[in-house]
Amino acid sequence: MGSGHNVPYTGDDEKPTHLVSLNGFWIDQTEVTNDQYTVCVTAGVCQESSFSNVSDLNGVNLPVVGVSWLDADNYCS
Repeated sequence: MGSGHNVPYTGDDEKPTHLVSLNGFWIDQTEVTNDQYTVCVTAGVCQESSFSNVSDLNGVNLPVVGVSWLDADNYCS
């Protein structure tokens, strides 16, 4: 985890590179689409994506981007 010394555009909080161990976890095989995420926004549980005004990123079947960890957690709950 982290970035090497010669990697451009990295912050000090990304260094040094180090090993990280994780417990087992589940992950979906496909991304959450904008259409699926909109249901959570409409229900008032999630905030809009920070890219909701970028038409190139908002096709109904494209994966949602620009959501906070908290909104992703709310969506999953």
